[in-house]
Formats: sequence, C-alpha cells, structure tokens
Amino acid sequence: MKKILIIFSFTVFFGSYAQAQSNKIVQNTIYADIVGYSYFYGVGYDRLYTHQDSPNSFGFAVSVGGGKLGDITAYTLPLKGFYCYGKGNSKLEAGTSVIVKVLDQNMYVGGSSNKRGNAQLNTPLPDGGESINLSPYIGYRYQRAKGGLFLRVYASPLNIPVYSAPLQKPTYGLTTYGFSVGYTIKPKAVR
Repeated sequence: MKKILIIFSFTVFFGSYAQAQSNKIVQNTIYADIVGYSYFYGVGYDRLYTHQDSPNSFGFAVSVGGGKLGDITAYTLPLKGFYCYGKGNSKLEAGTSVIVKVLDQNMYVGGSSNKRGNAQLNTPLPDGGESINLSPYIGYRYQRAKGGLFLRVYASPLNIPVYSAPLQKPTYGLTTYGFSVGYTIKPKAVR
C-alpha cells in the first residue's frame, strides 16, 4: 500500500509538470505559509502552468518550514503537486502533498520517588524522529493573472503516514488547515 501511495504522489508531481510543458503561461510565486504543512511558519515557491484560453492550471510547489513551541522543534519540507480550476483571479485548488517532517522533542519523566522516598531525577525520553506523510488537500487560491498579490487557504482532511522513524508513532487523520500569502512575479510566456 505504501508503494502505491508513493508512486501515486510522484505521478501527480511529474504528471502535472509534463502536462504543463504544452501550456502558454508560467506564473512563479514566492509566499509565506502560516500554520498548515509548515506547522508554525514557512516560506515557499510555487510554479503554475496555464493555457491562455483554459480555466485549468497545473502546478507544483516546494516550501520549507518549522518552528518551536515549548520543547518541540519541527522542521518540514512539503512538496505539492496540484490542479487549479477557475477563470479570473479566483481558483479552486486540489492536490497532493508529500510532507517530509523532522521533530526534535525531549520529553521528561520525573516527579516520582523511589521506595525510600528519595526523589528521582528527570530522565530524558527521546520522542522525535523523521516521517513522510501523504496528504491530499483542497483550497481556494487568489492569484492575479498579471502578477502581484497571492493568497491561498487550504484544508487537508487526511494525513497518511508513508514512513515513520522507529521512535515516532505514525499519525493518521489529522486535519490540517493553512494560509499562504505572497507575491506572484509577472508571468512569462512559454515557448
């Protein structure tokens, strides 16, 4: 099952890229990701391929993110392949993300005492590790055809673990919501 998910995700990425080679317009976007796949915050690059007369668009995005909350430090590398539908500046976006995640977390056991009443020292228990998750998502994208402001709101109702490090428990079904804001560079025509 994991091999099928990996093959599917790469098919979405490379299929969208190959399909885009025959399109006429390329839009490049730099954006900040808030919450979502980047956990706390992140920066990303988005490339969208569109034909002038079609409401359909294909694209891919890569971002890096992370943050620190208490004893937890997270680093992420989301890779997205997506399809957009809609004319004008507003589009429905649906896609699949492969999220490489590294958690660095130290949890402590302490506060107990032994049979003689002596306090036990806090003992670190590592609970970090790496994981790769596959996450389909759907969202709304605002992107001007001539460049400028970029906004995206998305939700992922499903998080499927493909790989988890031995110390990390796989997590299923965590709903993810995210918001992106950025700038689209003036588009170029593809030859």
